[in-house]
Amino acid sequence: YSDSQYVLEYRHSDTGQSPYYTNWDDENEQPAYMFNSDITGFAALSWSSIENKEIGINDYYYLAEDIAVPFDPEHEWEDGDTIPRRILTEPTESRGQITADGTWEDGLWTVELVRKLDTGYALEDVKFEEGEIYYIAPAVHIGDTSGRDHYVTWGYSLGIGTEADIEAVSFTGTPDWNEVPSTTITLFYPSVVSYDFLLDEESHTLGGAACTRAGGTSSPHSPEVMGQFGLDLERSFTEPVDVEPEPEPEPESIPGFGVLFALFGLVATTIYLYKR
Repeated sequence: YSDSQYVLEYRHSDTGQSPYYTNWDDENEQPAYMFNSDITGFAALSWSSIENKEIGINDYYYLAEDIAVPFDPEHEWEDGDTIPRRILTEPTESRGQITADGTWEDGLWTVELVRKLDTGYALEDVKFEEGEIYYIAPAVHIGDTSGRDHYVTWGYSLGIGTEADIEAVSFTGTPDWNEVPSTTITLFYPSVVSYDFLLDEESHTLGGAACTRAGGTSSPHSPEVMGQFGLDLERSFTEPVDVEPEPEPEPESIPGFGVLFALFGLVATTIYLYKR
């Protein structure tokens, strides 16, 4: 499954049971479950095998309910034994409407996501209809966290059986993706910005609303430019911002000889009159 979520001020989830929960026993302050060694051949992963990337995608790198047993503190644990923090379970309702399948081969991920055109949850999922156009913006998370470190794209139009940036066509059975022409989409790092910030012309020098017209021909900024902007913005949080220095004030002009002579004559006259 792929977790069905949406982003507002935070990353929220659709209704239904989550596809995972935290593997922790609060009362006893220990993991709640460990691997079932009768199925997996071990009670825990080895941290060194994780660091050295010795675990393959077809191995038991995850902990799920069907391969787990209650945690046994009396087990002969060794230094480096590692148990996943999350335990996987089957999601329900709107949160379980997207199935997923992923493979890793030759340094490349191939991920297939599937959901119904109409999931039946109208308040949470968009209903896709033949002949209509919708707008999507793919994003890819990297690293070990789902809250940060992600790359985004411009918006793209998605046509269901109609012409658009991406056109969905009807098929039966299982598609052979090797026969489908590939498309390269440029992603960029967005940094920490809000929608209001991007629309505010006074907050930055990228032209405000003009830079957010995703896919529009009038947009003066490319994904490459926006990516560089994101990096520069993030660096500015910890490093001094390189602003154009203000011009140094011009030195005050020195009075000419004539002015000095006149001032000297005035002072001398004043002294002479005072003596008389």
